[in-house]
Amino acid sequence: MRGAIFESWVASEIFKAATHRGVHPWMHHYRAAGTEVDLIVDTGSALILTEARSGSTVTPRFFAGMRRLEGELAKAGFATERRLVYGGDLRQSRMDTEVVPWSRLLELAW
Repeated sequence: MRGAIFESWVASEIFKAATHRGVHPWMHHYRAAGTEVDLIVDTGSALILTEARSGSTVTPRFFAGMRRLEGELAKAGFATERRLVYGGDLRQSRMDTEVVPWSRLLELAW
């Protein structure tokens, strides 16, 4: 249950941060045709495709769902960003995705 709890915690923290700024965030989970993305946050200018992984090691498979969905959304004319929130300590960029440690989640604009 660790992964599911972490995913729910990430979504709730993003929701709370936006709500405290006076914004009612549009957020959804996506699962269709074998593609899953934990959270999509609509900022008005872009859709932030977000994966939440409780582990401290980042692996290439964490990005697969976001990349597939991003390709489909690009064909439909949507601007996207990709973010991975994980259980590690280092903020980094991998595969054109912003990788953010859980402890720095609220430093980002959602």
